[in-house]
Amino acid sequence: MWTSDISHWVETAKNVCEILAILGGAAWTYLNYFRGRIYKPRLECSIEASIEKHSGHSFLKAAVKVRNIGLSKVPIQQKGTGLLIYSAKMQDQPPSFPSEVLWDEPVAAFDVFSGKNGVEPSEAISESVMIALPQGVVFTHKVTLKVVSGEIWWTAESIVSHN
Repeated sequence: MWTSDISHWVETAKNVCEILAILGGAAWTYLNYFRGRIYKPRLECSIEASIEKHSGHSFLKAAVKVRNIGLSKVPIQQKGTGLLIYSAKMQDQPPSFPSEVLWDEPVAAFDVFSGKNGVEPSEAISESVMIALPQGVVFTHKVTLKVVSGEIWWTAESIVSHN
């Protein structure tokens, strides 16, 4: 009789410990999933660029936008954040078959979001930039938005051409 009471209590304690272990593991997994997925800095960058002609001059018009799709504020680091303009490396002769366009190093860099310290959750910030293009033979440009936050960065690119 005495041994059956002890085995009953041991069996009950074992079942309670198993239930607590399963619930603790589920809670740990749930917290790690959301902490690792949602509270991580997450930005969505976009850029729309076009060439505008006014009074015989060419201008590059760029509208940049950053949207915070995470649940925590993402600070914007001004050093490294900017709009980069690349020019296509033009060959002396047109290629005889399709080939990838190569880009030189950035020919210009412009500050964007200089008045912003960060992006709040679900917030979108945008800015438009108008850049005067020099007269010359370069007709194709790659425009890259780069947003830096600590050791993480996000980019968006667009390619524009003009005649």
